[in-house]
Amino acid sequence: MKPSRALAGLVVGWLMATTACAAAPSKPVPCQVTTESKISKDRSVLKIITRDCEHTDRREFDIQYSPRVGQPTRTVGRGVQTISQYFGGEAVHYDWDKDGQYEILVTGSCFNVNCDKQLLRVDRRSGRLQQVARGFGVDMLPRHGYLVISGRDSCCAWAEEAYRIIEPHVSVAAAPSFSIIIPNETDDEPRKPITCLYPSPSGAGQVVEHVLPLRVRNGLVGCDAHGRRHGLLKPPAADQVSLEARLPVYRLIQGEGVFAVEP
Repeated sequence: MKPSRALAGLVVGWLMATTACAAAPSKPVPCQVTTESKISKDRSVLKIITRDCEHTDRREFDIQYSPRVGQPTRTVGRGVQTISQYFGGEAVHYDWDKDGQYEILVTGSCFNVNCDKQLLRVDRRSGRLQQVARGFGVDMLPRHGYLVISGRDSCCAWAEEAYRIIEPHVSVAAAPSFSIIIPNETDDEPRKPITCLYPSPSGAGQVVEHVLPLRVRNGLVGCDAHGRRHGLLKPPAADQVSLEARLPVYRLIQGEGVFAVEP
């Protein structure tokens, strides 16, 4: 039994339509865009725009600033990260010193719980982006006159690097005054003492190690006191970063994962 001409025409038409649909190019997946603005104590506006483009494996940051609410914002820094390489990457508002002025905390590459962290701010005078601090860890917090970068040192201990805050909201030391190794406490083993590591006066990457008495539980206070008592803390004014100076512009270089000095 032969098929009718009408049925044959329907079959051919369906095949042509199916072929046309298969040949049609697929629409590109749109990027996911998030915009967050914060108003600081001085009424300036800091805006962070993030574009996650899964189809190109690309994450873009656009940091914008306005000195006053109601005035247009302008871009002060741009950056790019490869999503698959920097899966935990982000740029967020962060008032690290609790002065009501928002800074930017950029997260780059991660290993285990530790991530490359970079703290940036916009200088009020010049309107330019500046680096406050950079380290590898979990968080950055001000404690007892220091900016402390803490992270996992090993399976059995945490590490902290203490950067002296020379003048609150104005300047911090460019290098840590000391590091602290804090062993984990477990129910199966007796508590172990905290260790302080100071840069050696002789330099050459050497360190001076001091083990605190077991009764000392606050490693930051204990290491600071021991360093002062024995002259192991160099004057911070000799090695500082002024946050009010006209420092170089910072931008995010693709492949680096964090903001770097613009060439």
